[in-house]
Amino acid sequence: MVKVWGHGEGDDFTCPHCQARYAVTITRLPVRDRDSATCQKCGQVMKTWNSTESYSYSLIEEG
Repeated sequence: MVKVWGHGEGDDFTCPHCQARYAVTITRLPVRDRDSATCQKCGQVMKTWNSTESYSYSLIEEG
């Protein structure tokens, strides 16, 4: 049986450093991915991961 990989919307995320708000999309990968997301407004790292889930952040509102 083959596993189907997909993506979906996550909860909105607020940067803990500057309060900018982001929409989050989560993508399921067949292998682990190590990456991080950096805030477009303040440049601080918001999240790091080493997982089969990859996160994409789209700025909704500057804090």
